[in-house]
Amino acid sequence: MKTGKHLINARFLAFAEMATMQEAEPEPGIYSFAFVQQDGALKIAGELIRLFGIDIVPTDPSCNTFVRPLPCGIRASLAQQFKISGDFVHCTARATNPTAASRPAGAPATKT
Repeated sequence: MKTGKHLINARFLAFAEMATMQEAEPEPGIYSFAFVQQDGALKIAGELIRLFGIDIVPTDPSCNTFVRPLPCGIRASLAQQFKISGDFVHCTARATNPTAASRPAGAPATKT
């Protein structure tokens, strides 16, 4: 009979643990599908998110000839688009860039 009692206790503990896990607060951030922009920024849940430490400067566009229709753009943003575009992502803020709003998309950041 001990086996049945232990089994019931194990099931109760597993159920209680699941209930506790569901009540936990989600991590802060943005959860949604990501779409890569030409300058390498991500459009997530209607917001434009720039990746920390990554600044893709405009160069001559290149086209992938092995894919139809031909996607064209900066090689770095094409690679990023191939990797994550349309996938579900979770982003958390590491820093804010107050100068990003004042410069055109894709323009390099200037050091002061």
